[in-house]
Amino acid sequence: MLSSARRVLPALCVVSACASAGGFRETNLRNLDRLHTGMTRDQVFDVMGTASVSTAGTESTGPVGVAEDTLGVNRVQIPIGGPRPVLQNPHRNETYQTQNSNWEVLFYYTDVVADDGQVTDDELTPVVLQDGMLVGIGWDFWAEQASLHGIPASLPTPDAQSGVSRPAVSRSRP
Repeated sequence: MLSSARRVLPALCVVSACASAGGFRETNLRNLDRLHTGMTRDQVFDVMGTASVSTAGTESTGPVGVAEDTLGVNRVQIPIGGPRPVLQNPHRNETYQTQNSNWEVLFYYTDVVADDGQVTDDELTPVVLQDGMLVGIGWDFWAEQASLHGIPASLPTPDAQSGVSRPAVSRSRP
C-alpha cells in the first residue's frame, strides 16, 4: 500500500503543476474579456491581477529530457528536475515614448504554441495603453499602432500573430 502511495504522489504533483499553468492562462483569457477601452492602468491591473505562479514544468506535461533505457537500446522521455518557471502578471511590459504620447504594452500569458517550458511572444497577448489609458488588445492592434506612430516595437512574424491574435478592444462599457 505504501509503495502505491509513493507512485501516486508524484503523479498528482505533475497534474497539479499542469493545472496551475493552464488555470493561469485560462484566467488571463477570461479577464481579457472584462477589459474595455478607456480603463486606466490601475483598472487594468485590478481586472488582470498581479499574480505569480511557480510551475513545476512545461506548459502541460512537466519538464522532460531524453535518455536511453537501461540496455541503451531505446531513447525515452523522462521527467527531469530543474528551475521552476515563474508565470507572472503581466509576464513582461514595454514602454515607448513618441512625440505626442507615452505607450505601455503589458504582455499576458494566454496561449501555448510550443510545450517547451518557455513563454515566447507568440504565447502572450499584448494589452496596449496610451497615456495611461487602455486603447486596445492583441498583436494585430499593437502592430497597427506601432506602425502608425513609428514605434520601434519587436513584433512576432505575421504567421505567429495570426494564431493568437485577439480582436482589438474598441467597445465602450458604461
